Amino acid sequence: LGIFDDNPAFLDLGCAALQTISLCFPFAAVCIALGASFQALGNGIYSTIVSLFRQLIVLLPAAYLLSLTGTVGNVWWAYPIAEFVSLTATILLFRRRKSNHLVNNKKEGPRPSLFTCWQSINRGLSHCLQIPLCKQSDKC
Repeated sequence: LGIFDDNPAFLDLGCAALQTISLCFPFAAVCIALGASFQALGNGIYSTIVSLFRQLIVLLPAAYLLSLTGTVGNVWWAYPIAEFVSLTATILLFRRRKSNHLVNNKKEGPRPSLFTCWQSINRGLSHCLQIPLCKQSDKC
């Protein structure tokens, strides 16, 4: 913080803010990791919902309400509050995704193995390229 301003009042305020905000780093790490997994699993809307909870739906109203106390230091508590609510929403959405995935797998049956997928890719490539990638005796 001394890079920006070496005023002692600024440093005291900045240190208190960083100490309060740093409490939410573990929550944010879990939310970011699960948000990335939502995107990877094809549920980008869940990732968007989590980000909106964190940055807009909870953070701004909490910061406004905490600003009504008249103490600047209280406003920084909006970040841990927003991260905790975001973490709760992330876990609920992850459980929902997991339970939907389990239900869908029971309806569809077992997923094909990696070897079966490779056989399909192999057949598709050999057909598209019109080059046999394996011998007929290999039964690929």
